[in-house]
Amino acid sequence: MRIARLTLFGLLALSAGALLLFEAMSAGAAQSKRFHYTHRVSAVGHLVDHWTINDTGYCGLVGDGTVTVDYRMKPVLATPIIDPYAGSHGTWVLAVPAGGGIAGFPSKPATGTITRVDNTTATLPPEGGDCGGPPDKSGCGSVALVKPRSIVQGYDKRRLLVDLSTEEFQYQHGLDVACHIGELGLFSSPPSVAGGTRKGELLLTMPRARVLRRRLVKVMGSSHKHTSFTEGGVTVTDDVTRTVTVTFKHR
Repeated sequence: MRIARLTLFGLLALSAGALLLFEAMSAGAAQSKRFHYTHRVSAVGHLVDHWTINDTGYCGLVGDGTVTVDYRMKPVLATPIIDPYAGSHGTWVLAVPAGGGIAGFPSKPATGTITRVDNTTATLPPEGGDCGGPPDKSGCGSVALVKPRSIVQGYDKRRLLVDLSTEEFQYQHGLDVACHIGELGLFSSPPSVAGGTRKGELLLTMPRARVLRRRLVKVMGSSHKHTSFTEGGVTVTDDVTRTVTVTFKHR
């Protein structure tokens, strides 16, 4: 995770690069004065992977299903600024006190659910017979995400990066789930299936800094990608849509 850190000297130079003012103290005086938080920042995310499989092999699976993920990060205090010295050409920082200066806030605990739906059936061979019963789908349904953490951080001076860290979609508390899913394993992985940037990143375009002076500002970003591949007589498709809204509420 990229973290921008500013010294007190950097803070004094920020007035030309950021329209939002904040206060931070040097390491020796940091404990004597409160950091000036300007906003409460929260995030809500939604993901749907509608997948299909067509396996022409003996008792191969045919059908479709979905993986749906919803999560929410509770409001956290931060001061959004543009650090003109971070990265190649500056970046947004959702600033909180760190050491003797400031840094973007780290990933935060979230709450959410994952819902797995598996509509596949095993194709009986033309000559008859059986496939040993229907596929096991005892792990399908809706359950709580395991240790989800919401990531909201600056990407550059125009955009934020958002992500969700949790257990891979095929597992629940370390155990393989008895419910088929598509090729998407995490919110942004693999990138070739998730969409967004070539790294699977979901980016949100920020408004001009002065817009954040308003009482309430919502910033939304989304991605959509359809993928398909065939290997060894099995064709798999994934249609992935991700949407995240970050809300800035001025204090």
